[in-house]
Amino acid sequence: MTPRAAPHSTPPSTVSAAPTRGFFVDMLTKDIGLAPAILDLVDNSVDGASRLRGSADFDGLYVHLATSPTSFAIVDNCGGIPEELAVDYAFRFGRPTSAPEPGRVIGQFGVGMKRALFKLGRHFRVESKSAKWAFVVDVDVEKWRRLEEHDPKADWAFPLKVVARKGRGAFPEADRGTSISVDRLHEGVAEELALENFTTRLGRSIEVAHLLSIERGLRISLNGRRLKVGPFRLLRSDRLRPAHEDFRLHEGKLRVRIWAGLGPSEPEDCGWYVFCNGRLVLGPDRELTTGWGNAIPKIPLYHPQFARFRGYVHFDSARGALLPWNTTKTGVDQGSPQWRHTRQRMVGMMKDVTDFLNRLKREQDRAGQEGRTLLGDYIRGLSPKDLPKTIGTFVAPKSVLPPKTAEDTVRIQYDKPVGQVQRVQKGLRALGRKAGSYKAAGERTFEYFLEMECEE
Repeated sequence: MTPRAAPHSTPPSTVSAAPTRGFFVDMLTKDIGLAPAILDLVDNSVDGASRLRGSADFDGLYVHLATSPTSFAIVDNCGGIPEELAVDYAFRFGRPTSAPEPGRVIGQFGVGMKRALFKLGRHFRVESKSAKWAFVVDVDVEKWRRLEEHDPKADWAFPLKVVARKGRGAFPEADRGTSISVDRLHEGVAEELALENFTTRLGRSIEVAHLLSIERGLRISLNGRRLKVGPFRLLRSDRLRPAHEDFRLHEGKLRVRIWAGLGPSEPEDCGWYVFCNGRLVLGPDRELTTGWGNAIPKIPLYHPQFARFRGYVHFDSARGALLPWNTTKTGVDQGSPQWRHTRQRMVGMMKDVTDFLNRLKREQDRAGQEGRTLLGDYIRGLSPKDLPKTIGTFVAPKSVLPPKTAEDTVRIQYDKPVGQVQRVQKGLRALGRKAGSYKAAGERTFEYFLEMECEE
């Protein structure tokens, strides 16, 4: 018989609700994939570049990633982690309410770096040098997890070693940066990093997620290959103009910009792209989340005939709580009032574009299998241009032909025996003037008489 525990002499007034380190680490990493976790580390480097340069270009700054089945590393020269940020916030689990507003940055939740490091492996080392100090944090994750076995109340802190400090002077900008290395990788992580298609997909994810930073001059490389991506552009002309809105929510604290228009006919690139503080969090999306299949107003489900559709949404705010993204930055918070308001505007802008593409498809269907139409050829002849700054609705031509008036043309009609018309068609073919229909035969004979018998 199992003996009962001795009762407390004084009944406790509280019970422990603290998580164990092992449970916390395992649960923290369960709901995020490897690629999004690595992207969190790139986000931190981009935020460092923003702290260092502000709104200026990122020329000369780099982020280098190296992956293998045995190790992972990311190195940047993006300014390093300042002392206050490192000591009080960077290594904490979550962002305390006392923390100052981080400004217009990507890292907002206080979990990204720790979650990524735990996701990758059992040992990590962070080295950083900012303007006035340099430090190292070196953690054996398994030992850190076991500390509570000996002391249930052990502090959750990581050991930090100050390598250098400059009270009066400052380390030159060229020397400032952060290096993170992880080894003793988890088995599943090692297997993924050994796959060539995984690193290819990871590179593409980084390219698209940080397209705007790359455009500003930030050099990002993966295993020695520089990541590049073309800028987002839309087809434009004097007769075709994308829709564009620019508005603010929450007393001006959240800026929202939306573009909707046409791009090249490439199904894999079609859809909506949603950015928060310059970081892509969703896209290209072709689901109900961004309005495809919406009931009122009626938007069709995605079909390849809409392969030219492009929509871009930018949310920008110094207050991270106003941005409608989830904590893994892999989607939008559909319950966010900011998102619901913006989505309604997106759907309205999208309808004009899909209506035009439906009209273009009907014209192509009438033209037969070639699908060549005056309007279609006009669209195919346009080149993508930078996103416009001018506010306005979507404008597209109904026809590329100039409008005709009653004074311009008259209709000529007459009836002739079928056999005679067929003889005329045969004669026209002999003259190299093809007339495949009776209507064409009438037009060709008029053109022939006008050309051969009528003076200018």
